[in-house]
Amino acid sequence: MAMRDDGVGVATAKPTPEMIKSLERFFRGRDLMRRGICLLNTACYDDALLAFAEAQRVNPAAGSLPEYLTQCFIGKGDSSRAAEQMARAVERDGQDVTARIRHAMLLMRSGKSRDAIVALRNAIETTPDCAELHYQLGNILASVDQTGEAEDRFTQAVAIDNNHADALVGLALCCGAREEPASAVRYLARAQRTKPACPRIARLLTMAARAAGKQNVTIDMAATMPDESGEACESAIGKLASIFENDPEFVDALIDLPAEQGDDELYAVLALAVEQALLRKPETPELHYQFGRALHRLDKCNDAMVALEKAVELKPDYVRALVQLAEIYQQTDRYAAAAERLEQTLAAGAHYADVYFALGSVYQKTGQVTRARDAYENALRVNADYQEADRALKELSTKLV
Repeated sequence: MAMRDDGVGVATAKPTPEMIKSLERFFRGRDLMRRGICLLNTACYDDALLAFAEAQRVNPAAGSLPEYLTQCFIGKGDSSRAAEQMARAVERDGQDVTARIRHAMLLMRSGKSRDAIVALRNAIETTPDCAELHYQLGNILASVDQTGEAEDRFTQAVAIDNNHADALVGLALCCGAREEPASAVRYLARAQRTKPACPRIARLLTMAARAAGKQNVTIDMAATMPDESGEACESAIGKLASIFENDPEFVDALIDLPAEQGDDELYAVLALAVEQALLRKPETPELHYQFGRALHRLDKCNDAMVALEKAVELKPDYVRALVQLAEIYQQTDRYAAAAERLEQTLAAGAHYADVYFALGSVYQKTGQVTRARDAYENALRVNADYQEADRALKELSTKLV
């Protein structure tokens, strides 16, 4: 029951257009990836390429759903003066590999490729066993046509980290440049197993497999379907939990999305994140309420009722939780409990038309005709234009005649 604050119900947050578009991109990109991988594994290379190209266009970041949701709330920083600041960070802590890589990338963006190469060479002298440093140096060397050393750096990165997907892609591109598609397929297949949701890797793998086929080379390879579980997903859910812990109402915008904009996966992620937040703040009624709402969207009515009852226990006049409970009780044919919660809502001062209408519906279903009529009339007193209440009252009056 979506309630408003204009005398008809209780205010809730609304999803922003950007949020809706972001989630649309995720779900569309995910479906395209799954379609593309099926096509790739059946050697339908042209159709697979089209699917992966569209997936890359729709969801270029290739993030998991929790990562996408996190991006809905966390803005990206401005990097206009980042190079100077990052250089200072490197000076403060020469062992900070991340700072060194960011510094080199910012130098590249500023057109200072030589300085970027020098910066990464210096970083490798300090930390020679860091695969990411070798990969980043190889990437920059490849961009300035120093492909021989670039391949050596990619090889070194993979020797340190056998599953470094980006370095494997770099090696595959080097093989492609030498017109060795079979070798490229081997590297790309390994990369795709590591990052199965990445449309770019899947697209390159498809191109390499098609090129190998044209050379009459037999390819023994099966692409891996993306899996939303894993460490990255858990990390992103942890970030979401921190956001929800500090401001539970952030959940509203996502739970209130139209049904066609999400699916059970969305609500499952929200439930996991709110549940994690509850571990740190178990006495927060708003978190129990949001947990209950997410569970309700997953059709876990009994679990949702437990969460919502806890919210009301912690905050007896919690109108939104009371209304949500009443809705679930009605759906599960527990009309007496629904009426009790709606009466509590009115006692808490929430004299909203929607509440009166819902109470009238419950009374009518339990044969309490006079009470139902009074409730519908009260709904119309609050909102004279409430068409559903007016229609229900007229139908009830017909039965009373």
